Order: sequence, then structure tokens, then C-alpha cells
Amino acid sequence: MHSNTSTLSFVLEYVKRFVVSVLRYRPLHGSTYIPTPTFLAAKHCVINVHNFNDSKCFLWSVLSALHEPKDNKKRVSKCVKYESTLDMSGINYPVKTKQIPLFEKQNPTISINVLSFEPDTKSFTIEYLSPERSRQRHINLLLLEDPQDTTKHHHYVRVTNMSSLVAHRTKHKCATYV
Repeated sequence: MHSNTSTLSFVLEYVKRFVVSVLRYRPLHGSTYIPTPTFLAAKHCVINVHNFNDSKCFLWSVLSALHEPKDNKKRVSKCVKYESTLDMSGINYPVKTKQIPLFEKQNPTISINVLSFEPDTKSFTIEYLSPERSRQRHINLLLLEDPQDTTKHHHYVRVTNMSSLVAHRTKHKCATYV
């Protein structure tokens, strides 16, 4: 038997489109309370839990979705009694977006998506998109950055209405399905 070895070669004829995107590195994680920007507050589509004394904004935002209070939705005191209902072992505060897959693994009924808000352009960037599409509870979070120090401080808030959050992107006046 004789083996026939041949090599394949390809030639690139042309490049139709070439795009280079340069972004500044921002290790994203939550921290203590940051006020909701006026533009977003006017939309009435986020709950910003007032955690002035800790860096557990991720935890409080998730708990506010799982156990939504009837009133005073922004108070940490409404969530504290549920703190032990989530498995946060091995997850450090402030929670970094790269820790969310571990959170989802340890809390198998919950999936999380995280967007970040760009105040200059009033646009949103997906920071984490859960691969767990069929979970019992799905929570959308928005990561805000401190306008005074954009390199260090970020804060998770819960998105209550994704349609309202992104409605400014179009002149269409009806609900947007995201």
C-alpha cells in the first residue's frame, strides 16, 4: 500500500470588510450604591437598592427580583431576611461579571443577564449573557458606573422593564420586545 499525502492550500483573494474595535479595559464588578442616572430614573424601569454600607449590590438586586417587596423596593432591609436563600459560597464581593456562571451553577433555578450603560451615548453593552435559557427565574441586571470615578466604582441595579429601558432607541411608541 502506498499512502498519497497531499497538502491543501488556500489563497485569500480579497478582504470585503475589516473592522477593528478598541475599547478601554474595565474590569466590571459591582460595589456600593451609585445613584441612578436621571435619564434612566425617568424611565421607571430599574430598581436601585440603596446599599450604602456594603458592596453586595449584586445580591440585593437578585433578591429584590426573587422576593419583590410591595413597597419601599429600594431598601436593603426588605431583602436582608432572604440573604441565606442564595448560595453565594466562593463568590467574592463586589461580584465580578466573570463570577456569574458560578452563581448560576450554585443556584440552578436562576439565570442572569448583565448590561452596562454608556451615559455618553445612552447605549447598552451586553456584559454577560446567560447560556441558561430555560431556568425558572430570569433576572436582568444593569451595571452602572460612578460618573466621578469611571475606572473603579460600578453598581448593579435590577431591570424591571427591558422594553422601557431600550425604548429611546426608536421613535416607535409601542412596547419593544427584547
